[in-house]
Amino acid sequence: MKRTPDAIAEVSGEPTVAKAAFFLVTFSVTIFTLAILLAAHLYAKPAPQEITDPVPNRTDQPIELGDVRWLRDLDTAVSNSKKQNKPIAILFQEVPG
Repeated sequence: MKRTPDAIAEVSGEPTVAKAAFFLVTFSVTIFTLAILLAAHLYAKPAPQEITDPVPNRTDQPIELGDVRWLRDLDTAVSNSKKQNKPIAILFQEVPG
């Protein structure tokens, strides 16, 4: 038998109370979950960023890449990943131009 408000009401004999209880529990869990997510968002601090680029004002990257200094060397990325204990994101996309 499924646990729905109607199925509970059939067993208990009081459909209004069962539906209200089911709604109250579902609503309470939803509000609690949203409160936790909101608190986590409000109190989250961004991870500190460490610049590991040996040339701080690098201008050799295409303008299409924007202001972010992307690493373009796998060996450097792997060594930085090990030092900082962070994963590597690899994007296989052609830069137009």
